[in-house]
Amino acid sequence: MLVTLSCKAQTNYNELTTAQYHNITFNHVSLIDLLEFDGNINDLSSLFGISLTDVTHSNNDVGNDYDSPSIAISYFEDELASIKVKSSAIIVNIDGIDIRIGDNITQLALGYNGFNTFVDPSNNTERFALFKPMYDDSDVYIVYNASTGLIQEIGYFSPT
Repeated sequence: MLVTLSCKAQTNYNELTTAQYHNITFNHVSLIDLLEFDGNINDLSSLFGISLTDVTHSNNDVGNDYDSPSIAISYFEDELASIKVKSSAIIVNIDGIDIRIGDNITQLALGYNGFNTFVDPSNNTERFALFKPMYDDSDVYIVYNASTGLIQEIGYFSPT
């Protein structure tokens, strides 16, 4: 008797094409625009239409850190390092689907039926959904409550 097994590796992230990934927007500002941006606070404030505060020196960081009540953005050596959405005032669009903090994660499932998530090993009440292109260590992440499905945090991270 011959038994053939077929295995497909399970990934913990949701793969997007480079174009889909670069077109993710934070309040209509595309990720590619932020990746190509030089980190000037005045231009960044204009892009988002909000007032940002330069908190770089308070963090003793190499790079530029900008903060507002709704979003925090960090650049490290002129490269985008992180974005943290802090309020529902910021709308994030992933492949044509708008989401914000407080939305139910099932809203995103409309475009990603059966998308991959994983449980935070240090906190089993939270689940993560990661979106990234192949061969890239950066990602857009969503943290949501495992019981309620409500989105608690949205952001971007690059290990730069």
